[in-house]
Amino acid sequence: MKDRFVSGSGVVTNVHWDDQGADFEYTQRVDDIIDSFKADTDRGHNRLAAGRLAARVPIATHLSWVNEWRTKHSDKWELKTFLAMKINSPDYSKLRNQKIRG
Repeated sequence: MKDRFVSGSGVVTNVHWDDQGADFEYTQRVDDIIDSFKADTDRGHNRLAAGRLAARVPIATHLSWVNEWRTKHSDKWELKTFLAMKINSPDYSKLRNQKIRG
């Protein structure tokens, strides 16, 4: 059995039910997030200023990163360090405004 829920922020949650319980799968489109960086630039936001926005990460992506850290890497790194590594990865370059130090 499968249930599907969509939040107001665009996060789609698919719940897969079986005899053992439930598995959750989260997805979210990132078009608006990527476009928001262009809008920040158009408004003249200083990418180098103190207190600047470093990245925008979709909720679904953040949840999957936290789950990955918890199951595979919590014995090696702090969560803050692991998240900085993920954001600095070339795979997620479209989500960041700059490099982040963990």
